[in-house]
Amino acid sequence: MQQHAITFGDGHFHYAGYRYERLSDAAAYALLNGPLRRTVDSSSNAPQARPAALLSETDHRRMAMFAIVREGARFRWGPYRYDRLADAIAYATLMQRRDESVRAQRRQS
Repeated sequence: MQQHAITFGDGHFHYAGYRYERLSDAAAYALLNGPLRRTVDSSSNAPQARPAALLSETDHRRMAMFAIVREGARFRWGPYRYDRLADAIAYATLMQRRDESVRAQRRQS
């Protein structure tokens, strides 16, 4: 944990301002982001979610496009929960691009 600047507190693992329920998720994100993100203070609090009333029509469309659902003050995409909608959208976008890349490589084979 220490080599990736992952800390534990308040029942969650913390990395780069985000909190995770599982150490494996925090470690995977730390490895994905490489050494640049590891220098960020991981003990900082994660950004607060925007209240549901402040979500724009665009936010709702993006949530529908990626099948992101709101659960209280958090957002869920697949098995993952996020404090910020932007983080859920970013990860969903990353996974969609990765899947498209894999499919394109298979078609070329």
